[in-house]
Order: sequence, then structure tokens, then C-alpha cells
Amino acid sequence: MPRLKAMMAQVDDGVERVLQGIERRLPGKEIWITEWNSRGANAVTQRGADVEPASPAMEMLLATRMALVHLRHSSVTASLFFMYDFRLRNPFSMFVADGKEGYAPVPTAAALRWLNEAANGGGSFQRVVAKDAKPIAGEGVVPQSYLAVEGGLFRSKDHTTLILENVSADVFSLDPATLVPDKRLSTTEFMSMPDLVKTDKLAARIEHQGFAGSITINPFSVSRVVWE
Repeated sequence: MPRLKAMMAQVDDGVERVLQGIERRLPGKEIWITEWNSRGANAVTQRGADVEPASPAMEMLLATRMALVHLRHSSVTASLFFMYDFRLRNPFSMFVADGKEGYAPVPTAAALRWLNEAANGGGSFQRVVAKDAKPIAGEGVVPQSYLAVEGGLFRSKDHTTLILENVSADVFSLDPATLVPDKRLSTTEFMSMPDLVKTDKLAARIEHQGFAGSITINPFSVSRVVWE
């Protein structure tokens, strides 16, 4: 857990600090982030490591948070993830064989797909955080922090989407009507990966919830709620 805390603080508070610095130096300029990946450098080729520096669960949580930080800034008009690799023996591959002569996305790829579908094609973005949330210290060399629950509400002409991330062992409850009272729910789904150290690369396991009452925000999860 300390390792995840340090990495989460880096992709949240650290990236936030960098973007704010660029905006101060270049006010009014668009920021294009043409290659980003929350895992950082290629550990295999650059540091001689044998394994991916983050487990699939950690990578999903880190990539989702880094994308959400980009979305906080209207100055960031391009944000391209690096890389979507299909080579199965590559530890950084974003897909696995599905047993049917095809490929299935890993959790990180599935979460990025949700964000891509919600954020692109026009519309608005509103940051969503828990009321009175307290920052969690990153426990790294540089004093940095992050919030356990972070998300975004995306409104377009045809639908509204909530992407919500919970980077904690706690369970939360959300009443969708408090966010969007005037629309009908069409999708409630999530990926929960509480085993943060498991290194097996598996296809994303997307689970669904019912539309009646409150929605459960599970530990170490990314959730998607869609209203028509």
C-alpha cells in the first residue's frame, strides 16, 4: 500500500503541479500531452527489471487518476496514452488473448475506453470529489497527496456519464439522483481490483449493478454510470 500511495500522489499532485507550472509560464496556450503512461519509464529495457513496476490493479488506478488530472485542466486539449500494445509477451501490452483467436482489453485499457467515450465528441466536464474529503499523503520523497475518491461528470447532447474512482479499501454509497435528477439511468458498471499485488495479466472483469436506489462504490475500483 505505501508503494501505491507514493505512485498515486505522483500521478495526481505531481502532475497537477507540473500542469499548473506550465499554465503560469504560458498563459492561454494549449497543452498537448502526446505520450503519457502512469507506469513511467520502461523498467525492462531502461532499468533491467524483470517485471512490470506496477500490478494490473495499480496500473488501472494510476492511469485513471492521471487522465482525470488532465481533464481538470481546460488547457489540456490533447492527451494520448502510450502505448496500446497487442504483443502478448510484452509486459506492457494492453490486451490479452481471449481464447477465440482475438484479443480482450486489460483493466487499464477498459478504463481508458470509458474515459475516451465519455470525454470525446464534445460536451462538458465537471470534477467530482467527496464532500469534506481529506488528502492522503503519498509517503514518498516529495510531499504530495491525493484524494481517495475522484471522478468526473461528462455531459454531452445525448447522454451524461460519471467516471468515479475509489483508491481505498472503503466502500461508499452513491445516490445517482443527487448528481443527475432529471435523466434515466442506462448503465451502471464497475471494475474492482482489491488485490493490489497480483501480477497476473487478465482481461478486464466488468461487473454490473441494478438501477434501483443507491450504487455501491467498491474498494479499489473504477465505476461508470451513464444516464440517457
